[in-house]
Amino acid sequence: MAEREHTVRSGQSLARIARRYRVRVHDLAAANTLRVTAELREGQVLKIPEPGCHYVRAGQSVSAIAQEHQTTVAALLAANDLDRDAQIRPGQRLLLPGQTAVEGREEAAERWGRPRNPGVVTFYRVSNQARLRIRLLSRGGSPRRAALRRLEELLADRRSHRSRAPHRRLVQLLSRISDHFGGRTINILSGYRPAGGNTREGSRHVSGRAVDIRIQGVPNGALRDYLRGLDDVGVGFYPNSHFVHLDVRDRSAYWVDRSGRGQAADYVRRGERDADEPGDEPDDEGSDAADPPEDD
Repeated sequence: MAEREHTVRSGQSLARIARRYRVRVHDLAAANTLRVTAELREGQVLKIPEPGCHYVRAGQSVSAIAQEHQTTVAALLAANDLDRDAQIRPGQRLLLPGQTAVEGREEAAERWGRPRNPGVVTFYRVSNQARLRIRLLSRGGSPRRAALRRLEELLADRRSHRSRAPHRRLVQLLSRISDHFGGRTINILSGYRPAGGNTREGSRHVSGRAVDIRIQGVPNGALRDYLRGLDDVGVGFYPNSHFVHLDVRDRSAYWVDRSGRGQAADYVRRGERDADEPGDEPDDEGSDAADPPEDD
């Protein structure tokens, strides 16, 4: 798919064009190797920045870009298949960690459809039937304060009603997941949970880094497969509890747990894992199983 282009009309400015396409004026200028204050001429063709990317501005370093987008240098380099000593140039497009290149989004759109309002996510909390429809991220890709507050309320523990702010990268991933699956509603079965019972102190649910989800109209097997393609996440497949676990961590992990709701973990050995997709999905809350060992 070719990059979008805009032909400048009389009187248009970079700021005005940026507002039209809902992109940052700095990115629009950088994508075309222009200064933010540059005067445009009628008929000039501008390249429109691709969502989920950063366009290098003059004088920027990889570390400065990573800091701007609240990620690490290692993650930014890995997302763009760059060496640590790689040189970047003004106007260069860098894919941000946790984002999908335009080609991948086109493939997803063919299967799942295009989201009506990209970036706007619809949640449904199964335990109390609460609904939330909200834009999670700012134009720069950072979680919005209002969204963090509302999502914390939605992810509160269903028993104690205690809550904890969700990890910022988890919020970014939820926005990406929603867009990938055409803006379908994300059902939340579990979010924050205090330690106790089958939830260990070290569980990422305790630290606000994990959710158990399913997506309306999407087989859990398809959701699992997509999540496994993300960087630095934990993915747990629970065929008997009918949800997929997602958490953020420093190194990716995958496991299959046959436990049912409220049961202790019953992990499947690597060689015995069954890739069959789950069947019908119940309406009750998800399992309280803990996160698996780090080496799974």
